[in-house]
Amino acid sequence: MILHTLRTQQIPFLQSRPAPMVLLLTVCGVAFLSLAAFSPIAPYLGLSRLPLGYFGFIWLMVLCYGLAATWAKQRYLRKFHRLL
Repeated sequence: MILHTLRTQQIPFLQSRPAPMVLLLTVCGVAFLSLAAFSPIAPYLGLSRLPLGYFGFIWLMVLCYGLAATWAKQRYLRKFHRLL
């Protein structure tokens, strides 16, 4: 999430869209890592299944993290007028 937040001075996904490859890699990475715990190789990787209810909580935390990072980025931009 932080990659998408800090890659532009604008609000990610609303004012600025990532390159298709960046978006594809993000979606594939999230899907693969989310489904890995439900695959037959999960025990070999030391993974255990989370209850499905946790995924709603995780999405809420990712949303809150993205909003907090965007807020901090906007404060930084007001002070320094550009990203590093």
